[in-house]
Amino acid sequence: MKVLLLDNEKIISLVLPLETKGNYWVVDSRGNKLVSIEGQNGSWKLLGNSETKIINAEQSSNLKLYTFYEIVNSIENLRYYIYTCEYYDKSFIQLLIKQGIKKIVIGNESKNIKRGDNPVESIDISYNNPIIEANQVQLVFENNYWRVSNLHKSIILYVNNIATTDRYLFNGDIVFIGGLIFSLVGDILLINNPSGLVQCNQRNFTTRSLPVMDFNIERKEQDYFLKMYKSEDYFFRPPRFKNSIEKVIIEIDDIPPKDTTEETPLIYVLGPMLAMGITSLTTGLFALLRVINGETTMINVAPTLIMAFAMMTGTLIFPALSKQYMKRKKLAKEEKRVKKYTEYIKNKSNEITAEIQKQKSILEENMPSLEECANIILKRKRNLWERKIEHEDFLQLRIGHGTSEPEIEIKSPKPRFEVEEDELKDVLQNVINQSTIMNDVPISLSLTENNISAIIGLYNITKTFLDGLILQMLTYHSYDDLKIIVFTNSFHKNKYDDIKHCPHCWNNEKTTRFFGTNINEINQISNYLEKH
Repeated sequence: MKVLLLDNEKIISLVLPLETKGNYWVVDSRGNKLVSIEGQNGSWKLLGNSETKIINAEQSSNLKLYTFYEIVNSIENLRYYIYTCEYYDKSFIQLLIKQGIKKIVIGNESKNIKRGDNPVESIDISYNNPIIEANQVQLVFENNYWRVSNLHKSIILYVNNIATTDRYLFNGDIVFIGGLIFSLVGDILLINNPSGLVQCNQRNFTTRSLPVMDFNIERKEQDYFLKMYKSEDYFFRPPRFKNSIEKVIIEIDDIPPKDTTEETPLIYVLGPMLAMGITSLTTGLFALLRVINGETTMINVAPTLIMAFAMMTGTLIFPALSKQYMKRKKLAKEEKRVKKYTEYIKNKSNEITAEIQKQKSILEENMPSLEECANIILKRKRNLWERKIEHEDFLQLRIGHGTSEPEIEIKSPKPRFEVEEDELKDVLQNVINQSTIMNDVPISLSLTENNISAIIGLYNITKTFLDGLILQMLTYHSYDDLKIIVFTNSFHKNKYDDIKHCPHCWNNEKTTRFFGTNINEINQISNYLEKH
C-alpha cells in the first residue's frame, strides 16, 4: 500500500511493506511528524495524537484503499489530506487522442447533470468522485505542448508531486488530482481508473491496451511500437569548438636616457676671451689718449678703436647667447623624449587593454551565467554536454564574479639606479600594474584539482549555491562522463527530487540509482562503487 500526504506545497509518499508490521510516521514537507501508521492484527491503522486529529474517521482507523482521510494539526491549525492507493496501480488505461483535438475537459459528469440548464458543454473524461467539480481540470494544446489548468481551487492539483494551478506538461509529467493520476506522452494519455469511477468520451479518444511483452508470439500489428518522441526530441552532441586563453608576452622598451651633459660655467667660457678683450680695450684706450694729447688724429686711430670695440662685444655677448641656445635645445630634446615615450607607452597600454578584454570575453563565453545554463538545457543549444572527460576544463565550474590575473607576461627592463628621478618611470610602472589584474570576471573552481571540497554556511545560502554548481554540471557534462551521487537524509530528500530523476544519478545500465537517504541505501551504493 502507498500512503500519500497532500499538503499545500507537495505530495509526500510513504510506501508500506507487504507485511503489516511496524510503526511508521507520516511527515509533511517541512519534516514535521503528523500521524503514525501501525500494523495491528493484519491491517494498517492510522493513529492520531494530541496534536493531530483525524477528522473524517476515528482516531484509530483501519486504512482502506482509495480513501481520503482529513487530518488537522491543532497546534499550527494546518489541514492535510491522506490518500491511500496500491503501490502498483493496475487500473491504468491507455487513450489515443484523436487528431485535431485541442482541448480536453476532466470533471464529474454526475455534477454536470445536476447543473440543469447550465451544464458544462462537454466533459471528455468523467471522474465521478464527489470532491471533483463538473469541469475540474482543463487540458489545452498550445505552442506544441499540452497545458493543464485547475479550474476549481477547492482541491489541489499536483504535477510531479508539486502543487500548481497552471503549467505546461512535458512527456512523462505525472498529474495528480483527487486520486486521479494521468500522464501525457505525445498524443497518448495514460490515466488510472480508481474504483472504476472513470468514463471516457469515445468521440475524442481511442482506447488501447497497454503493450505486453510476449517473446513467444510474433506480433504483426503496425502500431505495437509506439512513437513516443518526435525526431526533434532527440539531442545529438556536436563537436566542440572552444576559444582558449593563451599566454601573451608583451615587450616594452626601456626609457630613453636623459641628456645628462653638464653645462660649462659662464666664467670658464668668458675667462680666456675676457683676457683678450682687456688687451684690446687697453690698446684702444692708449690710442684714444694719443688723440686727446694731440699726438695723432682720430682717423689714424679709428681702426684700432673699432677692433677694440668689436673684441669687447664678442667677448661679452656671444658666449651668453651660445649658452642660452644650448639650454633651449636641451629642453626641446627632453620634451621630445617625454612625448615620444608617452605615446609609445599609450600604444602598449591599449594593446594590454585589448588583450584583457579579449580574455574576459573568452571567460564569459566558456563560463556563462546560471540563466544561460538554464537556456542551454531548455533550448538544447549546441554547447549542451560539450565537455568531455579529456578536456582541460572538465568539472571547472563558475562560482561567482571577482578579480583575476590575466594571462599576460610583461617583459620590461629591470630598474636601474639613477641619481636624478625620471617622471617616465611612473608611466612605465602604471602600464605594468595594469597588466596584473582583471576586474569583474567569472571565477571558477576545478573539481578535478580540488577533488575534496566543502561548502559551509547557512543552509538556504549553501543550498542555492550548490544548486548552481549542479546546474552547471548537468549543462556541460553528459551522463556518460559524469555521475552525481547524492547522500542525504529523509528530511532533505524531497529537496533533491530534481537531481534524483536525472540520468546522471543512474548507472549506465539504469539498474542502480545513486541516491541514498538511509544507511542501507548508502551502503548499497558504496558497495557498487567499490566493485566498479
